[in-house]
Amino acid sequence: MKVILATGSPEIDKRIQLSENHTLVDNVGDLTELMDLLNYISVDILIVNMLLDDAEGELLIRLSNTALDKNIKIVLLTDKIESYAERILVSKLANLSVHAFITFEKLNNKVLENVLSFYPEKFDFCLLAETIIKEKPVTVKEEKIIERIVNFHNKVITVVGNAELAAELAAVAGRHCDKNVMLMDFDFFDSGMDAALGIENQLEDLPDVFELIDNGSLDRMKLEQCCIKLNKLNVFSLIPKFSQYKYSELINKPISQLIDFAYKNYDLTLLHVNGSCLDLCAISVLQNTDHILVTMHGDRISRRQAENYTIYMRDNHRIGQDKFHFVLFEYNEKTDALLGYFNANLPRMASISYSEKRCRFRNSKASYARRINGRNLEEYLKLLGTFNISESHKDNNKSKIFLKKILGGKNGKKVSN
Repeated sequence: MKVILATGSPEIDKRIQLSENHTLVDNVGDLTELMDLLNYISVDILIVNMLLDDAEGELLIRLSNTALDKNIKIVLLTDKIESYAERILVSKLANLSVHAFITFEKLNNKVLENVLSFYPEKFDFCLLAETIIKEKPVTVKEEKIIERIVNFHNKVITVVGNAELAAELAAVAGRHCDKNVMLMDFDFFDSGMDAALGIENQLEDLPDVFELIDNGSLDRMKLEQCCIKLNKLNVFSLIPKFSQYKYSELINKPISQLIDFAYKNYDLTLLHVNGSCLDLCAISVLQNTDHILVTMHGDRISRRQAENYTIYMRDNHRIGQDKFHFVLFEYNEKTDALLGYFNANLPRMASISYSEKRCRFRNSKASYARRINGRNLEEYLKLLGTFNISESHKDNNKSKIFLKKILGGKNGKKVSN
């Protein structure tokens, strides 16, 4: 039997070893490429990573329709099904004769070979039942959750040395706050912002925004032509072509003018800079921002480094301490110092918890930032709300929709544990 792999992850590929009964025809990195390939190649089975598509699963549904027409079986590799949206997607795929789902934690050669040789005739609803059992009813005060929906008033926020945090913050603001967000990466090294957003290999042939400024022709439409707009999100990502400039040229570019233009045209402008204290490009950005998020890990050395960074910027570049906010990124309560240790020493401190799912996405071409839910989502909304950059949202209809998303169910009475 002929098999095509579409995992987008070398780590997952290593865990898949086909028997002599199955022949690997090709290995592709994304679903669009896979669907094109099916027009030319005859195949029996597709092994596909569900993380290659977004939460709505439009590409997966199109792929499943094609596979159904061509009598091709699909084996989907997935994380644990945690959210209501994920359960709906799995149900839709099952109705299209996709009956084989293997979670990453159970993926091994024996399980895979059994599924390939004896493809299930029906979908096993235990996959969904496992997640439902782990949910528990809780008493929810709707007013508190509604307050976490953020309404921006044209703010500029800079994240120092953490492209993942910037990408995730932008995605949450765009998806859950219904605001236009401009995300700019001013790290002249490879920050990995494109990977964090799931837009790798999409930045070629975009216009140079600095040329537009130099020519005096910058407007909102032309700025957005220099960006990648994230699918279904009100987020525009600008990653300038720093590689074509020498550093001496880069620091003389009209960065402050670009930031000011974004500030006037977007509800939220999110910037990302390199964490070096000697990066003149970063310093220019920090001097033109309202709030600065300095990230750290959950240990005393990381905390000390973060504090020293803010002191250096205050003493050497006159950047006020009141601009700085500290964020514990990937905080792990099992191994890191107690939160009280950081709260007692640092003003304006927030935390974003460690997520095993985030780690898994790093080895995939898909983006965790565009699929955040559960605890991480609540933490990001709290972060946005506590930095004095928001007001309560008063739209009851949107509040009810948001409440359902947070609770992860139709009736708004359950949350994932």
